[in-house]
Amino acid sequence: MITLRSFRNTDTSSLCAIWNEHHADLGLECEIDPLRFELFSLAKPYFEPENLLIAEDQTGRIQGFLHFGPISNDDLSNTAMDEIAVFALCVRPDPDEDRAAKELLQRVCETARKLGSRICTFRPMLPNAAFYLSLGPADCMAGVISQEVRLCKWLSQSEFSPQTPTCLWELELMAFQAPIDRIQIQIRRAATVHQQLDEPELPWWLACALGHTEPTKFQLTHRQEKRTLCEALFWTLSPELQSSPAQTVWLWPPNQCTSPPEQDYQVFLLSEALRQYQEERVDYVRTAALADDSMLTALFRRLGFRVIHNGMVFQKQLL
Repeated sequence: MITLRSFRNTDTSSLCAIWNEHHADLGLECEIDPLRFELFSLAKPYFEPENLLIAEDQTGRIQGFLHFGPISNDDLSNTAMDEIAVFALCVRPDPDEDRAAKELLQRVCETARKLGSRICTFRPMLPNAAFYLSLGPADCMAGVISQEVRLCKWLSQSEFSPQTPTCLWELELMAFQAPIDRIQIQIRRAATVHQQLDEPELPWWLACALGHTEPTKFQLTHRQEKRTLCEALFWTLSPELQSSPAQTVWLWPPNQCTSPPEQDYQVFLLSEALRQYQEERVDYVRTAALADDSMLTALFRRLGFRVIHNGMVFQKQLL
C-alpha cells in the first residue's frame, strides 16, 4: 500500500538517496547530496513544500517522490498557473515501483486540474526548467533522455504523450577551433566582445532558476555605433557543487536569428566566449535545443558541438 504526503525538512537525506539510486545509470555527475538538493531545489523562492510529493509504503519507508510546480510567464518576470510542470520523478528500484510512480503521477494531475491548469508537462526545457539545473542528464534541460527507460514506461502508463523531441549538445573545448572566414574577419574589425564582470541583470524567474550558479554574459558591441549586436549567457557551478572532476560550462540556448548577419554575429560572439573558456581550461560546454531547430543545429555544428543525448518532453492534456 502506498500513501502520499507533502515534503518535510527531515526528508532531505532520504530523497537524495532515492535520487541517486534512481539515476545510478546516468553517471557520477547526476549524484546529489543535501547541500546540492537545498541549493538546486529547496532554496528557490518559488519552492513550495506541498509541491514535493512523497510516496511511502505501509512501514513508513519512502519509496519515491515527485516535484512539480508552475512554469514562467512569457517575459520571465513571474510564474504562470495555466500550465503545471513535473521537474523530477524518482522512485526507488523496487518490485512495487510501478505503483508508486503511477500514484504520484495521478496525484499531480488531479492537483493540476483543481488549480485550473490545462496541461501537465514532464521536464520542460529552458526557460521553464526551474529546478535541478546542471545536474547532468537528469537536470530537465532536454526532457527525458532515451536511457531513462523506467520513466518512459511510467509516463506512457499514465497517458503522458511524447510531445517535443530535444537534443543535448556538448562541445569538448580541448579540440575547439573557432570558424574563420571573410565575414568573421570583418566582424572582428568592426566589433568587440565584452564579458560582464558583474553578475548580469536577469528577469526574476531566470535569476531564481540560476540562483545556485555563477552566470556570465558576453556582449558583441559595434565599435563605432556603440550598439549591442548580440548577447550570450553562460553559467558555471562553484567547485563545492560539482560532482564530476570535469569542469563544465552551460550555455543558455541562443535566440533565433533569421538573417545571415545576425547568425554570423552569433558565431563570432560564441567563438570568442568559447576561446576564453578554453584558455581557462574548461573541459566541456553544454546546451540544449529542439531537435527540429535547424538554425541552432547549424550553429552548434559549425562550432563543433555534437549531440550526446536525445530527449523528449512529455505532456498530458488535463482539461
